[in-house]
Amino acid sequence: YVRGEPRGPLRKSQAEISPKGDCVDCSLCVQVCPTGIDIRNGIQMECVNCTACIDACDEVMLKVDRPKGLIRYASENSIQKGVQKLMTTRVKAYSLVLIVLILGFVSLIATREDLEATVTRFPGMTYQMRDNGTVSNLYQITLINKTFQEQSVNLQSLSEDVSVELVGTSNLVLQPQSKVEGRFFLVKNQTKVSVPQEKVNLSLIHEGEEIDQINTSFMAPVAKKQ
Repeated sequence: YVRGEPRGPLRKSQAEISPKGDCVDCSLCVQVCPTGIDIRNGIQMECVNCTACIDACDEVMLKVDRPKGLIRYASENSIQKGVQKLMTTRVKAYSLVLIVLILGFVSLIATREDLEATVTRFPGMTYQMRDNGTVSNLYQITLINKTFQEQSVNLQSLSEDVSVELVGTSNLVLQPQSKVEGRFFLVKNQTKVSVPQEKVNLSLIHEGEEIDQINTSFMAPVAKKQ
């Protein structure tokens, strides 16, 4: 309204002497609008932000030797004062939030592990007594390979008197960018069981080096004292 009013036809030769506003009342902004609104009356609910009115108006302004931007995105403050402030408090706040998100994303990528393992007790089972006097618990392991190379890993027990028996294989082979699920038994001599449930520490081995430690629990009946 500061620059565009009053509306009226305007020739290029009259541009500098005319007291009229820059709007030549050509109605092109209304004609190109897909929702049929008159943007000269201000932003309206039907506006879909296609900016077709901006492009049409800029072409007309060039023809009548007026600066572009009669229709544009602008704040009320910038219209009244004629100064567009770029670094507002809101822009600074949004920029700070964006920087924090980018740094967080980069740190997650930089610190992520190449292999991820999850161990859970096999559902519906507690412990199994074996004929050789040992007790076993069945578990399920899920391994995720986040690298682009094939990885071979093994599972070992760090807890005393507890051994690991992988089902169907001696080690776990993961294809690049894949997930593998396997099963294994934790086995312990029943005579060495002193508590019905104890914590067990497992070590995930890759190329002879420990890459992760996993904690789980082992259940077994307590051995009777002689």
